[in-house]
Amino acid sequence: MLVSLMILVFAGGDLSLKGEIASESRFFDDDNWQVTQDINSGLFGRLDLSYGSGPWKTALRGYGRWDATDSDRNFASFEEAWVAYRTSKWHFRAGYQMLNWSATEAFHPADSINARNWDSRVENPEKRGEPMVSLARQMARGELTAYWMSFSTPNHMPSQASRLNFAAGQAWSGTRYLDHDGSLSKSERSNQWGLRYTVNIGDGDLALHYLDHRERQQFGVAFDTSSNSLHPLLFEVREWGLTHQHVIDAWVLKIEAAYKDYPRQDLAPGILDQTQTAFGVEYGWITGSGASATVLFEGQTLFGLNKTDRAAASLFQRDVLLGYRHAFNDIKSREVLVSLIVDLERQTELLFNAQYAQRINDVFSLTIGLRWIDAKNDIKDGQGLLPLDQADQCSLTVTRHF
Repeated sequence: MLVSLMILVFAGGDLSLKGEIASESRFFDDDNWQVTQDINSGLFGRLDLSYGSGPWKTALRGYGRWDATDSDRNFASFEEAWVAYRTSKWHFRAGYQMLNWSATEAFHPADSINARNWDSRVENPEKRGEPMVSLARQMARGELTAYWMSFSTPNHMPSQASRLNFAAGQAWSGTRYLDHDGSLSKSERSNQWGLRYTVNIGDGDLALHYLDHRERQQFGVAFDTSSNSLHPLLFEVREWGLTHQHVIDAWVLKIEAAYKDYPRQDLAPGILDQTQTAFGVEYGWITGSGASATVLFEGQTLFGLNKTDRAAASLFQRDVLLGYRHAFNDIKSREVLVSLIVDLERQTELLFNAQYAQRINDVFSLTIGLRWIDAKNDIKDGQGLLPLDQADQCSLTVTRHF
């Protein structure tokens, strides 16, 4: 039906088509274990098509990855595939959508709808589109949007050989869902819904939301003894959240918060009601050479849980980030980003990230990355970044844009 609607919209209007094909390589520090793959090399592609005609608009965007060294990393996913109709007061959209409700660089308590690809950066993983219907109403002040989702896209889990697998050396099987009635289901069908209100207040943007859906960010583990298989386990959750950004001269202040109520936590030990809160501060200036410089400081904490439960609930349960971004604003679009995440509760748990990007010419670009994870501590509980300790990596991506 969605494809038919998209074809009908293509009766006349403005068409935009762009995309990219990239050669990706990542090199991990050797862990001297034959089960894991220390080098990944392959291709990544993304296609982005949009079309508008009067009040109608449609978009199709998706990506795919092929890995020459680990076939279990091969997969493709929609990011956007929808048809929309807009009037002066109403905005209707149906299809795969990617919602970005976060304001911060690394901590995202309010950005919980879309499924993730967990074989990517743990602080900011790739996201997958979610099939949904949304209806927005422009109000005297702000906009109110209602969402309905009848399916849930599963998270893409790291392969058995991936160095980013939290269950090191174990293969993940299909996702299981713990529903409101306490049943354990394999079905991706589920009635989920939400409301979000956004409003501009002076130099700030405020968003409030409520969700009744399947949790994507926080998941448990189910072990099937009959087949000796490991499954990611997703839970029903009722969530109230907010996001706020405010600009004061060269400063940007940010806050995100989400209260999560798990109705069947009696059947899922360790999954407890909690409040996640993150804040961020940015300060930017223009250097004498015309470059844009930005200093970032962020933090996240969880309330309503003890130290042990906090560590089980989030990778970044009480962490801070310090970062610096430098955009040279030159013909090559050179940019450097450096960040360090430090756990204030679990000693010597650090994640360092450095990235350099630039254009090679009009159609090619280059990105070089370095990541260092140090999670050595005396706790040895398998929580936090401990399973990724010494999963240090260098990455190289050469992209052809069209």
